Amino acid sequence: MDGLYFPKPVKVKRPRKPLRSRRHTETRTNKEGHEFLYGVQAHAQRRIEVFEKQGGKVCATRDADGNIESVYTEQPALCGVCEEGHTISFEDGHWIHLEKRHCDCLSCTTFGCKPGHAELHHNRIKWN
Repeated sequence: MDGLYFPKPVKVKRPRKPLRSRRHTETRTNKEGHEFLYGVQAHAQRRIEVFEKQGGKVCATRDADGNIESVYTEQPALCGVCEEGHTISFEDGHWIHLEKRHCDCLSCTTFGCKPGHAELHHNRIKWN
């Protein structure tokens, strides 16, 4: 033999991580009354509620089971982050968590534009 030969390493298949959160498996409310949603449909419905809280209006199509299939803007909402209060569509806007705990309460969230959301997360905008 001319050189050293090593056995080829054996590939180990690791189990895939689940897509859903491991923290909880259902919508829940903590002791302080903050809501933490679970599931795509619950989050989609809350996103619509947050958009409408900012003065927007959407049209949502649902399937036979009542699940949201598609949503489009009928009337744009006002940006809840920027000081000038410009309008933003449902498709282009962001659902913004104002609290560190990232609860999904209607009172702890707002709807705003992408640049305003980025500014908020880079601690350039201070909230009282």
